[in-house]
Amino acid sequence: MIIFGVGSSNHLNSNPNTARQSDTSTQPKAESQPRTNLALPVSIFTGAILLLVRIFQLAFVNMLTVFLEPALELVLRGASLLVLIWSLAHFIRRAKTLGIFRSATPLLINLVVMSIIWLVPISELTTELNFRWNYNRRMQVVSEVLGGKFGSSDLIHLPDSYPALSDGDDVMVSRRANGQTVIFFFTFRGILNSFAGFVYCTGAAHPENDDFGANFFEIDQLGPNRYWASSRN
Repeated sequence: MIIFGVGSSNHLNSNPNTARQSDTSTQPKAESQPRTNLALPVSIFTGAILLLVRIFQLAFVNMLTVFLEPALELVLRGASLLVLIWSLAHFIRRAKTLGIFRSATPLLINLVVMSIIWLVPISELTTELNFRWNYNRRMQVVSEVLGGKFGSSDLIHLPDSYPALSDGDDVMVSRRANGQTVIFFFTFRGILNSFAGFVYCTGAAHPENDDFGANFFEIDQLGPNRYWASSRN
């Protein structure tokens, strides 16, 4: 009986790795790490580019022309829509692995960007900001034009001391037969009669189509003697 007991002990201990392997096999496998959340940086990038193009729309129009800038906006809006759909699918698929907040962040970013693009009057806000920010310097130019500093030319090229007041640094002046003067600062210069900008008028004058050979389709009064006007061909 004793010999049998010893033999059984040796037999049980003959494979010491067996127990370790058995213990290892029963341990749960480590969960795989979630993949990189690419939807977040892509959403931030596309949203930022679209907002920049909308905020600086006139600058992009001047650089790309009136034909290419709308095409650029159309492409960016299409890309943003695709990213929005992707971020929605990302939220549905990754909510369990990343958590509700992390998986929903790209979707929220895209929804906020789309809401700003469609609901916020960005063009009106940037025009108002441009008007207020440069008001004093433009009025100084108006005073010098009316005082005869730049002569009687209908197109004045501003000196370097007046940067960023008019696109191309040119200002148009219309002197009417009744003594009224209309001064135009460009914010956009297109082809032929396609242009837009801020207008100062003396007296009770307001921008008219006879001024600068324009075809004004939008005239908004910003204050006494001050207007925003846009002309098209």
